[in-house]
Amino acid sequence: YLTPEADGRVFAFINPNAPPHLKAKILRSALSTVRLHAEQQALNDGLRDRDAQLRELNNIGVALSAERDVDKLLELILYKARAITMADAGSLYLLEAGDVDAKRLRFKLSQNDSFDLNYSEFTIPLNTLSLAGYTGTTGESLRLDDVYRLPEDVPYGFSRKWDEEHGYRTKSMLVVPMRNNKGD
Repeated sequence: YLTPEADGRVFAFINPNAPPHLKAKILRSALSTVRLHAEQQALNDGLRDRDAQLRELNNIGVALSAERDVDKLLELILYKARAITMADAGSLYLLEAGDVDAKRLRFKLSQNDSFDLNYSEFTIPLNTLSLAGYTGTTGESLRLDDVYRLPEDVPYGFSRKWDEEHGYRTKSMLVVPMRNNKGD
């Protein structure tokens, strides 16, 4: 029972002479109440986080609909995607037609908070051998905890060459296909 002078941290006062089964029942009830309170707090925190993310997505939509410069639009997309995922770095590839209708991916843009980047655009074949190629080919997102430790049974791989040349360590990665309003 709670007394009027209890400040919310007191669940019950137990008579020291109460039978053990009653003390145990009160203790179980108190622990259950604490657990439920913690779960409710976690749920409320999650809802606040989700509300903030939805507001951010709405702001992104407004910004995207207002931007007409394609290069600025791509920079904004990459920046906002990194902000939402709290990523140190990110790259954006564009799908384009190649020779004899062979499709390829163009490395178009890269951002990194750890250091300034100087990069050149280049293309890679659209196939399942690279992470970006796999996602571009299959349309599946990849969530990788450590790109240096990929499962042996996957068709794609990760090249450490850039990391080694720049003293960087790519770790977790989220690879997501982006589609236009026509589903392309």
